[in-house]
Amino acid sequence: MSLGIKVYHVQDFIRKNESGVIDGPRSFELVREVATAASFHIDSNLLIDLRDTTLTIGSFEHMGQLTQEFIRLMPSFSNKIAVLTPDDPERIKVGAKLELCMRLKGIRYSMFTEYEKAIDWLSSIKS
Repeated sequence: MSLGIKVYHVQDFIRKNESGVIDGPRSFELVREVATAASFHIDSNLLIDLRDTTLTIGSFEHMGQLTQEFIRLMPSFSNKIAVLTPDDPERIKVGAKLELCMRLKGIRYSMFTEYEKAIDWLSSIKS
């Protein structure tokens, strides 16, 4: 069976404020929106493009809560999730925290700064 890839540009399905900021409450809204959208593409890997956003969250505890919310909403999701983030040291640090939380819970999740690398990872067959 061949899995497809569904690309989500955050601006397509979540309202941000004028500066593109995703804060604590908006991050939970984002998780709910992604889970809802993913439920319509259950056989697809996901690519979430966060490059045109700003994050004001970053605590490890908050990342763990976001992970738990995703698991609650999508308990049987087993496909890959790739996130594109700006090539910014602070954003990469925040993204690495969320990646760790997701992987600790068994979710195939990886962060990228380059679109092509994200697509390559999503397209690779699990050995």
